[in-house]
Amino acid sequence: MSGLNPDTDQLEFLRTFFGEGNTLRWNEFENGGMNQNAADLLATLIRDYIDGENAVTLPRVAENGSTNWYCCARTARQSRMLREQLGAFLGPTYTDFQGQRATLDKSDPIELAVAEQFQPYVFRLGVVKEEHRATVRERIFTMRSLRDKSSGRVSTQAKPIGRLLRDFEMALFTGNEPNAWRIHEQFRARGRLSSRNLLFLQVTALASFGHWEQILALPQHSSLMNVRRPLRVSHALLKAGYEVNFKPFEKENDVTGCVAAFVERRQSFGTLFRSTGNVNDASALKACILNAATSESGHQRLKVLAEQYRNVGFENFAWVEAICKYADETWAAQQSQKDESESSESFFDQAKHSCEQNDFVTAMPLLIQCEPNAEVIQQLLMCAFELNELESTSQAIAFVQQAPSDQRDRALAMRTAAQWYETLCIETGLQQSETTADEVAELPVNWHQWLERLNSTPDWAEAMDILQAGQISWDVDSYRTNANEQQLLVDSLAASRSQSAEATLRLAMPNMLYAFIPDSNPIREFKALYLNFALMLSLDDEIGADDLTALAILTEAILESGPIAAATKNEFAEMMELLETAWSRIESSRHLDWTLSVLDLLIAYNVSNRTPIDGFINAMVGSFRKWKGRVRLDQWDFLFHLFGELGQTNLLTDIQQEESAESEAATVDSKSLSGKSIAIYTLTKRIGRQAQQMIEKRFEGVKVQLLHVKASTDRLVQLAQNADIFIVNTWDAKHAATGAVKKNRSSKQTTLMPDSKSAGSLLKALVTHSI
Repeated sequence: MSGLNPDTDQLEFLRTFFGEGNTLRWNEFENGGMNQNAADLLATLIRDYIDGENAVTLPRVAENGSTNWYCCARTARQSRMLREQLGAFLGPTYTDFQGQRATLDKSDPIELAVAEQFQPYVFRLGVVKEEHRATVRERIFTMRSLRDKSSGRVSTQAKPIGRLLRDFEMALFTGNEPNAWRIHEQFRARGRLSSRNLLFLQVTALASFGHWEQILALPQHSSLMNVRRPLRVSHALLKAGYEVNFKPFEKENDVTGCVAAFVERRQSFGTLFRSTGNVNDASALKACILNAATSESGHQRLKVLAEQYRNVGFENFAWVEAICKYADETWAAQQSQKDESESSESFFDQAKHSCEQNDFVTAMPLLIQCEPNAEVIQQLLMCAFELNELESTSQAIAFVQQAPSDQRDRALAMRTAAQWYETLCIETGLQQSETTADEVAELPVNWHQWLERLNSTPDWAEAMDILQAGQISWDVDSYRTNANEQQLLVDSLAASRSQSAEATLRLAMPNMLYAFIPDSNPIREFKALYLNFALMLSLDDEIGADDLTALAILTEAILESGPIAAATKNEFAEMMELLETAWSRIESSRHLDWTLSVLDLLIAYNVSNRTPIDGFINAMVGSFRKWKGRVRLDQWDFLFHLFGELGQTNLLTDIQQEESAESEAATVDSKSLSGKSIAIYTLTKRIGRQAQQMIEKRFEGVKVQLLHVKASTDRLVQLAQNADIFIVNTWDAKHAATGAVKKNRSSKQTTLMPDSKSAGSLLKALVTHSI
């Protein structure tokens, strides 16, 4: 109990809380009978209680292993902050927490003690699944650590909001969920973003990590459905709704039940389906298809969406066909009459009718074909405002600017129309002015136009807003199929620009990575782009851990895209120079895992046969030698394994693993897993084999089996049911297979999720579990 000095009342509370009804006992903690790692963690939480200032979080573990966390605030303000933090870091994905305060049982001595100390500012979080216990514990300590770092106010050295937004996006791209939530908490602590924008970022993060139930459980969910949202947020809401409410019907192939459930929930959708933009996600697109299939005027829209679904090549098109067939049968009689009546309507009448049905997608092109008058202008501005798309905004502003001045003035005399017009102009940086037909305001319609505009406009204040609005609809495939367009993009990237424009381009890096490495799947034709992206990352003055992860992803993308090693241009050598530059700028013991991952890639693709990699290897060895006292056991294992594959273990002879300070070697029993069966699921066979070799070398008597399938199979189900430990490389996996693993494992079985893709991270997860 070193450093802990509770007073009499505090000691009484601690003895009660860690007493009968809690397997974590105060007497064991006080007398040193508790596992040291558990005691150290518990001491940190108890210190929060004793200090008497910050919120308190204490665990209670029942005899059956179920865990509840009591998260207690001391003031109403602290309670509001704690609720937000718990919702962001945990929520219903890992616990039963949905924002509610706890109703405590006064007949339970522990809950009575908590109530007397903290009620009404108590939240109780029950861990939903046994396999989530470690994750919940880790996130609670991450949340607490961030609180310590951000207590008080942000220092004068705090990053600008723009850079913080960029780092947030990079964390999402690289899959670094803890860092994404840390940055989100920094936004909240800084107070520079509105509560609505904070909510938008929260939804974006939840969607990036697949927390669909948590999105629907947000207290602000109903209000989200009725505000003007970025399309990205709308797409997240569409997917969350489909995954939770309608995907079960798809699995059962129950079209009738699915349509009925959709119609029953229609009132709860608010304005969600008014503006969906260019939807490129299968689940979100199926939500739009359901909406069209159940809408009075959605017949034509349904055909377009179904064709889009088929052309993209999404799975289970038969389900979409079944929905279309159901809708066709329902509409058969009424649609023929409707077509007759609509055939005589003018474009404006058809558009107005579509607007009344909140079908602005159909109305917009019809209005563009109308002769400009005040009523057409007003309807067009309403459509553009509701659609909130870059292309629609550009069309509307151009239409207004080309309209006769008297008609424009009449239209804008209506206050609402004037406000729509002003908002659209401000958001895009276009001016509300009269122009000739040759001077109509234009916005970029693709990536290279945006870059050309950035390069030629030193102080383009709306550049990032335009990029974020446009990237959803800007075509990427055209750069894949059209060499001239791709060269325009490459030339625009390599062109000179002002310092402010260069800073904006660095902020845009995550957006570009999202677009040109979709779902982290490299496209061979984009190799030249990847080299340019890697150059920008390696030269970034503020390069961080997520940037290094992105650089590793780009390295793999470049290698998979077939770099050349000609006398006039050696792309392998260019890539090695970028990697060495990046490491020289950020060299630190915290990033040694990155060097191991990169060396693994260089070995896997035989880069040493195309260009020397000695510079990177020597820098790496020097770093391990410098920080050998901070190197983890799994890092040593991976290092010696990789250098063994290179046949250069002689370079490591003067690095003594035994000298590592606080090494896990002393606490890892090589026989602790003897007789255990371990299953590893990863799509990359190389990673699986490496992890298997290192695990079998580190732990005696284990049996390791590998799985590389993309979907559920009998063998996968059998191993999921029977393996003592299942390691799922979620960074390199397919949802169909990982879902089958989770479905077929009980809460008492151990399932490990590594924190990165490499073989070393798989070993690290197992070592951490065994300690």
